[in-house]
Amino acid sequence: MLVQNHTIQQAVAERSISNGGKTDAEKDLLCYRTQGFAQYFAETVLEMKKSNLALELIAVIPYQKRLDSLRQKKRTYEMLESCADIVVIREEYQPSVYSHRNRYMVEHSDRVIAVYDGREKGGTAGTIRFTHVLKKELREIPVGEIVVPDHLKR
Repeated sequence: MLVQNHTIQQAVAERSISNGGKTDAEKDLLCYRTQGFAQYFAETVLEMKKSNLALELIAVIPYQKRLDSLRQKKRTYEMLESCADIVVIREEYQPSVYSHRNRYMVEHSDRVIAVYDGREKGGTAGTIRFTHVLKKELREIPVGEIVVPDHLKR
């Protein structure tokens, strides 16, 4: 599937939540990026929170400067303000900061939902492998190439 527009991305986000989202007993949902798919996932969680107050969105940000830059944009600022918590993994950027962020999310989740294009290398593949090592529940949503709309690009 080629994700090209908001409607398809929103549908993927809704599918992931309805098929693999947490139950009331598993109320915390971790969101590590506020762009592309993760941004739509987070927006969907916040919309669902209106009818399910037990849901919480926790932003897991790799390093402080990234959080600072996200707060400069109105859309992501508002989303971050709606989060139950914001976790910053490292004060400064380091090459391994994203893998540390992914590891944190797996360690603190009951279930991992991965939107995955099948590549054997990269952060998502590593996160899936780590999920298996910890024997956590995994729900994969297979997709083709994800095309991020221009207005969401950094």
